[in-house]
Amino acid sequence: MKIAIVSMRLTLIGFIVPFVFVYNPSLLLVIGFEPTDFAIGLLRLIGPVWALGVGFAGYGFGGPATTVWRGLHLTAALLLLFENPGLDLADLVLLAALTVLTLRRRTATLRGETL
Repeated sequence: MKIAIVSMRLTLIGFIVPFVFVYNPSLLLVIGFEPTDFAIGLLRLIGPVWALGVGFAGYGFGGPATTVWRGLHLTAALLLLFENPGLDLADLVLLAALTVLTLRRRTATLRGETL
């Protein structure tokens, strides 16, 4: 049963991706294609996929993620999945900040320092 739960947790991303196409059909390059909508939709697809991967797998750029880091990544992913123009920019900034902090933590760990 534990294997089934872990596999479901890791494949949840694959279940969510088709819904992104419903909310942003320009990603299909068929209906109402606009380059700006496509770029925004691509960011809104790549960001949550990466954040959900870190949140569910527990491993990111900086190595194993703590419970707090996993929770922050899951929060950022869930906020990006739902289209809200007011929150999109703030959430992308949150995701970028998490990435930068994770990379800083990784380089500090490689040097033997603590953050």
